[in-house]
Amino acid sequence: MGYEYEEIRARLTRMLRRAPCWYVAFVDSMAGPAVPGGQVLELQERLLLGSAGLPPDKVEAQVATVRKLVELVRAQDYTGARARAPSAGG
Repeated sequence: MGYEYEEIRARLTRMLRRAPCWYVAFVDSMAGPAVPGGQVLELQERLLLGSAGLPPDKVEAQVATVRKLVELVRAQDYTGARARAPSAGG
């Protein structure tokens, strides 16, 4: 049985309007990102720094830093990540 997008959307909307708020939060938490978090961070860096006018070489250097930090965190090397991360104070 095939449903059109708008029909599915309408059914889900009706269901969620009647659902308790905890259920909506649970359903939302089950929907994981379609892209790995590290890739999301890299894209955010490129878009934010590029739109701020940084030269491409500086943007790519920062993206490389983010990539390395993600690798360190995935490896649970939190000491290495802290040492490599820029300080919050500048």
